[in-house]
Amino acid sequence: MEDRELVGACLRGDTEAFSRLVERYKDAVYGLALSYTNDFDAARDIAQESFIKAFLALRTLSDPAKFGIWLRTITVNQCRMWLRGRRSHIPLDELDEREVLHSFPRPKTPSQIYEAEEIEKLVLDALAKLPERIRQAAVLFYIDGLSMKEIGEFLGISPSAVKQRVYRARKHLKEEMMGMIGEIFAGRRLPEDFTERTVEEALRRGQECLKQRRWEEAREEFRKVVEALPDRPEGHLGIGLAVNGLVEEQKRPGGEIDPDLVREALEELSEAYR
Repeated sequence: MEDRELVGACLRGDTEAFSRLVERYKDAVYGLALSYTNDFDAARDIAQESFIKAFLALRTLSDPAKFGIWLRTITVNQCRMWLRGRRSHIPLDELDEREVLHSFPRPKTPSQIYEAEEIEKLVLDALAKLPERIRQAAVLFYIDGLSMKEIGEFLGISPSAVKQRVYRARKHLKEEMMGMIGEIFAGRRLPEDFTERTVEEALRRGQECLKQRRWEEAREEFRKVVEALPDRPEGHLGIGLAVNGLVEEQKRPGGEIDPDLVREALEELSEAYR
C-alpha cells in the first residue's frame, strides 16, 4: 500500500496501518536523526518522538501522499531542538566543504583498536566531519541498507543524487572505515519492538497526566490518541477518567457540575468497555 492509502486507513482507525508507516520509515528517520546528532541513543529518542508527533498530528497532514516528506520535516525540527540544547554545537553546514573533507584524522587500523566504544567514536567522528547533505545520504544508506530510491524519496532528491553523495562519502573515508561503519550500524539498529513502544509512549503521556491530576492535559492527550487510533480502548478510557476527574473537582463546595462533562465521561467509558 502507498503512503496515501496507509494514512487514510490510519485515520479510519486501522492501527496496523500506522504500524506499517512506522516500519516503512523508522530506519530513515533514525538515520536522519543520527546524521544530525552523532549520537545513537539521542537518535533513537528523536526517532520515537518524531513518530509520536506525527501520530498525534496526522489529521493536520493536508496531502497524505507526502507523509514521508512531512515526517522528515518533523524529524529535522526535533533534531534542531536537540542541537540547540547543546551549547558547544557548531553547525557543520557553516564550515567550508573542501576544508571539512580534507580534515579527517588518520584512523587507526582495526588491529590497533580493541575497544568497541573506541571504534564507534572513531566512525561517528569521521561521519560528523562530512558536509550535512553527504552525511545524511551516507548514514541513511548504511543504517539498514536503504535503496537509493528510498533514500531519495525521503530526502526529496533523485536516486542519482543520492548515489553521488554516497560515492563522495566513500571517497573521503578510508576503506577500512567503511567496513567499520557497516558493522557498527548493524549492531545499532532500532529494536524490533520500536513500533509498539512508540504507540505505547503516546498513551503513557496521557496516563502520566492522569496520575498528576492534570485532567485537561490528560483529556487532550487521549483525544489525540483516539483521533489517530479510534479503536484503541485505552484512549477512550483515558478520556473518561480525565473527564471524571474534572467532574469530581466540580463536586467541591460551591462548585456546579456540568452535565455535558458527565455525559462525555459516561460515553467514553462505555466506548472503552464496549
